[in-house]
This record gives sequence, C-alpha cells and structure tokens, in this order.
Amino acid sequence: MPPSETDCPRCAAAQNAAPAVEKAAPPAPPRRRGVPAWAITLLVAAGLIAGGGALIWRVKRSQASAKPEFKTSQPAAPGVARNPHPLAKYVEVTGLRVSEDAKRNVNVKMLVVNHSLAEIPAMELKVELRPATATEEGPPLCSFSAKIPSLTGHSSAEVSTTAKTNLRAYELPDWQFLKADYEIVSPKP
Repeated sequence: MPPSETDCPRCAAAQNAAPAVEKAAPPAPPRRRGVPAWAITLLVAAGLIAGGGALIWRVKRSQASAKPEFKTSQPAAPGVARNPHPLAKYVEVTGLRVSEDAKRNVNVKMLVVNHSLAEIPAMELKVELRPATATEEGPPLCSFSAKIPSLTGHSSAEVSTTAKTNLRAYELPDWQFLKADYEIVSPKP
C-alpha cells in the first residue's frame, strides 16, 4: 500500500503549515497639492489681528461719542469776563469764599489772577455771582464791585469786599458750585 499522506510526518507538517504569502504594503496615498499648513496659519493669524483691531477701534469710537456730562459734582469754571475789554483775556477771578460778618453782611473773598507777563494797572471789577449750572439770563445770587491793585506779570491778589444780596451767606452755594461773571469797569480801553 502506498504510504498515505498522513503517515509521513514531513508531509503532515507541510500540510498543516499554511503557505507563506507575503502581504504587500498598501500603496501610499497620493500627495495632495492643496494649501500648505504654514499659509493657513498665517491667514488665521492675520484674520485674528484684523478682527481684534476692528473691535478696539469700535470700542474707542463709542467711548469718544459717549462722554459723560457732569452737572453738579463738577467744580465750577473760573470767572468769565462779560465784556470785550483788552485786559479781560489775561484776568481770572477764582477762589471764591463767602462768609458773613457780625452785622449779617455777606463778605466775598476772591483771588484775581494776572495770566500775562506784563503788569496790569489797578482796575475796578463789577462781579456777579451765579450758580455754576445757571445761564446768564437768570438773576445773579449777589453782585458787588471790587477794586483790584495793580498786578505784576504772573501774579495774583486776594480781594475782599461786601456783596449786595437778599440772601444770607449760608443760603449761597458752596464755592465749587459758584461762578463769577465779571466786567472790567476801569481803566477804560
């Protein structure tokens, strides 16, 4: 009898062993010819910078258009000259202090400043005190005349005088809520 295939140990081992088939590696995907990664990174960075700049511009623009208005908490502007006297642009009336003496007269102390380099001769001012928020059409709280000594360049003088008013000193607003409108009466221009 011919030997069977199962009888031979070599044959059985060869049959049990699977044939060795070499598997080939899958083919590499073709190279894409799209936009490089560095170009995409630059485009995204440029977009973020442009968007941030536009946002900052818009915020600054909206802040500039929405300026707050202060009515009573802001200190009053210094005295304003009401006549076109040539010296008026160099003179400032500021530092108003209102008090009352024993006879119930309202006393006003003020500081008159010379903002020019030149000496300003002695002058007389007609001053009206108004609330800082009032318009010029309304009646003044009090009025008075004050004689100012000559002022050297960039100097000031403190002047005290009695004011004409129907109000008591404690009924007048505090110094930061007063403004002085003044007119230079003499010397004549």
